[in-house]
Amino acid sequence: MGWLLAVIIGHLLNAVSYVLDKVLLTKSIKDSYAFTFWVGVLGLVAVVLIPFGFDVPSAGVIAFNLVAGACFTAALLFFFLALKGSEASRIVPFVGGAIPVLTLVFELLFLDTKLSGMMLVAFAVLVIGTIIIAIDVDAKKGKKEKGSGKAWWFGLGAALFFAVSFGLTKIAFDNQEFFSAFIWMRFGSFLFPLTFLLFKKQRTDIIQSASLFKEKAGILYIVAQAFGGVAFVFINYAISLTSVSIVNALQGVQYAFLLLMAIVGSLFYPKLLKESMSKRGLAVKIVAVVIIGIGLYLIAQYAV
Repeated sequence: MGWLLAVIIGHLLNAVSYVLDKVLLTKSIKDSYAFTFWVGVLGLVAVVLIPFGFDVPSAGVIAFNLVAGACFTAALLFFFLALKGSEASRIVPFVGGAIPVLTLVFELLFLDTKLSGMMLVAFAVLVIGTIIIAIDVDAKKGKKEKGSGKAWWFGLGAALFFAVSFGLTKIAFDNQEFFSAFIWMRFGSFLFPLTFLLFKKQRTDIIQSASLFKEKAGILYIVAQAFGGVAFVFINYAISLTSVSIVNALQGVQYAFLLLMAIVGSLFYPKLLKESMSKRGLAVKIVAVVIIGIGLYLIAQYAV
């Protein structure tokens, strides 16, 4: 399977996971630390991939993989904290646009990957399309939210940790067998949030949130995370094959799938999705989809 197809499938599955979270869950884990903890725990499902290839490398390589996985979970924590402190319509495009740019900086500094002029153009087009489609032009303007300044710092922290995580992931895949490296990194994603249990408040919130899994909503949550987990495998597979910054720049593809699902859902299942969008908002997002389509075309034409 080519890396571009893997990315597209991955973002489609991620979009499905997002919609399932929104439509099916009757309860949510509101605490950022608890949510991050359970994402890390569910990541251990990666052990089912052991038959496809797993070995025990040197202690240094294991430590490297664990750090790469821990950085990813740390990025999730910062992202959830940012979302809690500000509107998603402001934070999501900021983080979504910053990740590929920071990843490109990491790639240019620490990796041997070199992008051609046309690939850099495609990269820029995709980032612009991603930012435009993520912006909620229908969001109401109001007074500055309390704590929003801290949210921006959390957002920057999320983008930095995501970039470092993806960069380290690329290095891991370049030097190890794919499934083995992937599984070891998931162990790192699990071990980091275990430190939350050392703090009373976080420990209490995590224990209380566990009650969700005793209800039907918990099963639906697991199904949604399963889609997200499979998507993560596809995206990591793409990272193992090509430029990690280009893969991250294709985040806009997921937003395009979400937009399509929102439009279809508003037509056929309005009571479930409850999506509302002005004509102006829809027009802006359609323009963004066209821009992302141009970026995809350039990638398909000039990727090597």
